[in-house]
Amino acid sequence: MSDQLRDEEHFSSKKIDWQVWKKIFTLMKPLKKYVILALVTVGLLATADVVYPYITKFAIDDLIKPNIILVEAGQQADLSKLNILIILFVGFMIIQALSVYLFIIFAGKIQTELAFNIRRKAFHHLQELPFSYYDRTRVGWIMARMTSDSRNLSEILSWGFIDLAWGFFLIMILTVFMFVINVKLALTVIAVIPILILVSVFFRKYILKAYRSIRKVNSKITGAYNEGITGAITTKTLVLEEENFNEFDDLTTDMRQQSTKAHILQGLYFPSMLFVISIGV
Repeated sequence: MSDQLRDEEHFSSKKIDWQVWKKIFTLMKPLKKYVILALVTVGLLATADVVYPYITKFAIDDLIKPNIILVEAGQQADLSKLNILIILFVGFMIIQALSVYLFIIFAGKIQTELAFNIRRKAFHHLQELPFSYYDRTRVGWIMARMTSDSRNLSEILSWGFIDLAWGFFLIMILTVFMFVINVKLALTVIAVIPILILVSVFFRKYILKAYRSIRKVNSKITGAYNEGITGAITTKTLVLEEENFNEFDDLTTDMRQQSTKAHILQGLYFPSMLFVISIGV
């Protein structure tokens, strides 16, 4: 087995290396301003999402229910608080729309700049590597790292990071509000969190393994594309079209099977989480 394949197998069986992620996050240092602005906007969005039910509560308890009682008693409805409701609702819509717009702008900026920096650094590094590296490393493996992997990494560090921050802010604010409203009910709801963690850890292990398998096959497919195009003359000269097609067909079939397995695991994961959450509710 070549050095490249050994490295790939070693990586695929390895747990998450936080030292590697620490190095990866250093790529975000030049974009610190946009990261901070994105965090502020998702924090504002999470706060708005939590406050909205209180606007509905105000509408029902202070406007709708009292007026129903007045109307049933034959009295004229009191709409003195309607202006307050309109101001609150319009204010909420403006804050929510502005927050969503800004965090999409900032996350997109982070993704674009990260992808640019990653590809530039990677290509510059490739120019400095010795001939021995190219002798033992497949072109497809390099192409996959420079294209799909760099794109996926920039998406994780932008949209994935922003989504994680939004979820964290939302959970923290919701927890505070729940304990303010009713401590016993809050404790009852968060009692399912340990179960959620166990379910997540269980599925994460197999989902990560499945997507690493997809990543390996994707590298081989990218290599097959490259070899098929650059070696077209050799293929036709030696009449290897059928053989090459069969090899490529095996790779794409493997990719389909691995992808289906990963989607099945994801399909089981989300309903399982929702089931546990429903028990808590």
